[in-house]
Amino acid sequence: MEHFNAPLPGGNIMRFQLLEETNREVARALPCKVWHVAVARPNVRGGDIGLGSQHPPAEDMEMHGTFLTSQEANSQAERVLEELKAKMGSTAVMQKTYSDGLVQGFVLSGRGSTVDAKMVQVSCDDGRIQRMDRSGNPIQA
Repeated sequence: MEHFNAPLPGGNIMRFQLLEETNREVARALPCKVWHVAVARPNVRGGDIGLGSQHPPAEDMEMHGTFLTSQEANSQAERVLEELKAKMGSTAVMQKTYSDGLVQGFVLSGRGSTVDAKMVQVSCDDGRIQRMDRSGNPIQA
């Protein structure tokens, strides 16, 4: 599997792993607009997990599918949220919202001083290269 590292402020390193598309329908249709489901584990050190912010700090992120329609992606995201809630046990709390018709949510569970959190988000990729400023906000061309 191919990967590359990107240096980040504070001496941190972001590791990217390139994945081959496994959804045959998507692979046949590319390049095209696609929706993907991402699950991130936020950095909960210091107690501020930033669940309400646009770009909360994440320790890890993985893809849970790429789809040709937003409906398929939303259905997958809802399944993932339910699965995460079941895995985290009876103390887990789940919240799901929609932003521009796409699922966003999180599951949070705490035991004593330990907090476990996962964020789930559906995003659309139209294949265009997007330029970002230092804060991760899109730059309008």
